Amino acid sequence: FMPFITEEIYLHLPGTEGTIMTAPWPEADEALTFTCEAGQMAVAMEAIKAVRNVRAEMNVPPSARPRMVIVAKNPGALAELVPYIEKLAGAGGVSLQPDRAGAEEKAVALVCGGCEVFIPLAELVDVDKERERLSKEVQRLISEINRARAKLDNRGFVEKARATVVEAEREKAEKFGRMLDTVRERLEALEG
Repeated sequence: FMPFITEEIYLHLPGTEGTIMTAPWPEADEALTFTCEAGQMAVAMEAIKAVRNVRAEMNVPPSARPRMVIVAKNPGALAELVPYIEKLAGAGGVSLQPDRAGAEEKAVALVCGGCEVFIPLAELVDVDKERERLSKEVQRLISEINRARAKLDNRGFVEKARATVVEAEREKAEKFGRMLDTVRERLEALEG
């Protein structure tokens, strides 16, 4: 049945003539490649995923709608995605900004690839559990950094692997290092 269904759908597409069997193979149109928008969406998706994971870890009820502050290098680029972030992350409001000026000191900090998300701690969970979560995150990031450095310190890996793979490991180690610094700062803020 599938060839007949495909043919019928093809005949109803605008700008098509004849049968799909004699149609030329489709060609990619570079004008329809949206790399900037794809990057912005990737940042938003990573932030949504991080918020959902924390909500699940902290057993936050679905009815809770905490406010969120997202700190990004270019907050204007994410402005169009705020309604989606609010809806999919279960936020009661999202504030985009270039620095931590509006974020509360006692907040859950989520470090994503392209941004940081701060959720007021009082709206989510008790402080002790958050300290424990951040401590586990520190241990996870340290193990990731050690794993990447072990690969980079292995002369056989560096000599035999493609240059792109070696560079990707270096970038991972640097990224995890930056994330570790941020998580440690948040842990110290909770301690103080």
